[in-house]
Amino acid sequence: MTDIIKDFEEKISGNVKKFLKTNKNFEMKNIDYFLEELSDIGANNPKLISFGNDSYDILSRNLGNEFGIFKIPHYATYTNKEKYREQVFSICSNHSD
Repeated sequence: MTDIIKDFEEKISGNVKKFLKTNKNFEMKNIDYFLEELSDIGANNPKLISFGNDSYDILSRNLGNEFGIFKIPHYATYTNKEKYREQVFSICSNHSD
């Protein structure tokens, strides 16, 4: 697990999205960092699992042609832990090889 956007201290996700719209170089720099992380851990054709809509949008926009990308609810989503566990298990089960 890692953050797709690093070194950007903003707690309001809408502000992050606004910033990325006008700062494409910053987004691409973070994508490059992420690809380096994948290389560092020796990932070979990984499936990417994003937590929530925003990370999914960033990954899909930049890496959707290279990797399988799947979205699970963000862990801060308001739900009980049993329901969240079932959702995550279902999504992961449907996309496993």
